[in-house]
Amino acid sequence: MAQDLTKLADRLAEGVRAYVSRSLAPLLQRFEVIEGALDALPAKLKGEKGARGEATSVAGLTSASVMAALIDHLQEFQDGPFPSRETALTITKLQEALFWERHRADLRAARGVLGKEIK
Repeated sequence: MAQDLTKLADRLAEGVRAYVSRSLAPLLQRFEVIEGALDALPAKLKGEKGARGEATSVAGLTSASVMAALIDHLQEFQDGPFPSRETALTITKLQEALFWERHRADLRAARGVLGKEIK
């Protein structure tokens, strides 16, 4: 009787493993795609810190450069076979954010405080 229960438990475990494997396979494949995309990213994006040209400043990415790269990346999708309204809106909002960042820089340049830690 104990052997029968052991065999039954083994068959049940095998069935559960097969079911879980079939059910989770598509999900696991999606995770593999996501992991691959994450592996392609640099470990950490480093942003510019401090006033330009100061000894204590740290070179890095600017917000404007990141937004411009995202706009370019998304525009590639729009130029492909499956453009979408949502992607177009995302591009528009990023362009708007880039415009306002540049506008702020222009105002700071006009006041003579661009690149300085002065309000």
